[in-house]
This record gives sequence, C-alpha cells and structure tokens, in this order.
Amino acid sequence: MRAYLALKSGIIEKILLVASSVAVTVLFFGKSYYSATIDLAWHYGLAQYIADNWAIPSGHTYLSYMGYYPPGSHILAAVVGSVLGSTMTGLTATSLGAVVGIYVLLLNAMRFESNCKTVLALAIFCCAAFVVGGHGVLFGGEIVGNFFFAQVVGVLFSFGAFYVVSGLRTSIAQALSAIFLVYLLGWIFPLAQIYLATSCFCFI
Repeated sequence: MRAYLALKSGIIEKILLVASSVAVTVLFFGKSYYSATIDLAWHYGLAQYIADNWAIPSGHTYLSYMGYYPPGSHILAAVVGSVLGSTMTGLTATSLGAVVGIYVLLLNAMRFESNCKTVLALAIFCCAAFVVGGHGVLFGGEIVGNFFFAQVVGVLFSFGAFYVVSGLRTSIAQALSAIFLVYLLGWIFPLAQIYLATSCFCFI
C-alpha cells in the first residue's frame, strides 16, 4: 500500500511539474512566439504536401529545395493537423508544443533530492531566462526570427532521446540505442543528431 501511494504521489508530482511548466511558459513567453519570416510558408508547404499525399516528396517538386528537407517534424505536424483539422494549426501546435516540451525536460533535469535545492535551481533558471530572454538565446527564439520549426522539434527529440539512452543500464544497450536514435534524428534535423551524439560522450 505504501509503495502504491509513493508511486501515485510521484506521478502526481510529475503531472503538476508539467502543468506548472506549461502555465509558466505560456504566461511569460506565450505572446512572444510568433513568426515574421517567409520560412513559415516553406515549412507549411512541405507539411501540407505530406498531409495531402501522405508521402514524402522528391526533390523534383514545386517545393524546390524543401523536397530534400528532413521531413520527420513535418510528418508529425501533418498528423497533428489531421487531428486538429488544419495543417497550419498542426504546424503551430507542434512547434509550440516542442518549445514547452524542451522546458519541461530542462526543468525535470533540475530536480534534486532536496525540494529546497530544486526550487532554488528553478528560481535561478527563471531569473536568468528573464535577464537574457531579449537576446534570442533561449530555446524558442528559433520560431520567432526564422521559424526554424524542424530545429526546435529536433531539440525536443534529442533531449528526449538522451533521457532514453541515459536510462539504459548497460553500455552496449546505450551504444546501440544511441547509434539508432542519432540516425533517426537525421530525419528531423541534423543539428539534433549533433546534440545527441556529443551528449552521449558523457557515458564513456
């Protein structure tokens, strides 16, 4: 019974962490995420092509160089858009969800055994974000300036992949999973591959 209550308490804490992270992100940064670049149209064109044909375009399409672009994040946007009823809504929801997800994982990484230390780390992080937020150095700035949609989604998946690799117990399992996940991240954004590949050196 005690084990069940402890497990339930842990799940509730994680739900509250995610909910509070989303609330804080939306409250402080929600109005800051917009895009004023033509890149939005390029990414929308690729996502809409996938949504219309449920196929990955070749390079010889009206999409020009976007026909060669890693399509993983756009496939996700097309799927989300099919659920929400609009590819543009799916593109927007996926990009904003990726930004929120990145900060959820970052905040989760700041947890300590002591609640006091955890709160202090969160406070320092929020203060630092407030101070440097206007200089485009925070995750999510990729959306505002250039709508680097695939990049921000790739960052989220690279962080998530690192959590998966770090949770494995044996070095062989970590190595094999790292190789496989680095390859998969190439379908989203090459920089995500670099994030994951370099971070996995900490397991050596």
